Amino acid sequence: MNPSDNKKGFTLIELMLTMASSSILILLVGIILFMGYRSWRVNGHYVQLQRDTALAVRIMSEGVRESTTNEIIAVNGSLTLAPNEVRSAELKYMADGTGTLIRYVDGAENGLIILKGLESFTPELQEDGVLLQIVMQDDDPDADITMTTRTFINTRNRL
Repeated sequence: MNPSDNKKGFTLIELMLTMASSSILILLVGIILFMGYRSWRVNGHYVQLQRDTALAVRIMSEGVRESTTNEIIAVNGSLTLAPNEVRSAELKYMADGTGTLIRYVDGAENGLIILKGLESFTPELQEDGVLLQIVMQDDDPDADITMTTRTFINTRNRL
């Protein structure tokens, strides 16, 4: 009987090469999955910032569109809309210094929080409306997102 005729199975070198290539493949799949998950989380935070900002702008635009330019006061990070024949209450939108934009109605002590994560709020009165600049900062240290939104809201009623 010849020993070379009974050769069955894998050699140690073949097994080591297979394990090494399998380990590299598993490592690459793990890296791809991790990066995909991280990208998904960051995009989720970005979408949340956009959604929150869009809602705040929509809330403010309702009041601005019901006003004329002489009923609007925009100073020092606050936007005040005086009462008129369409709206009986005074509205004030103000950054409180803790990253929150608050809406006050008729000088009330407690207001409605309309935006969190605010870095700065800058309303600027224009000839025919208000230019809003809202800078948002995400609170997740992994995401590290800062988003700036500039929106012009035209007043419907003119002088």
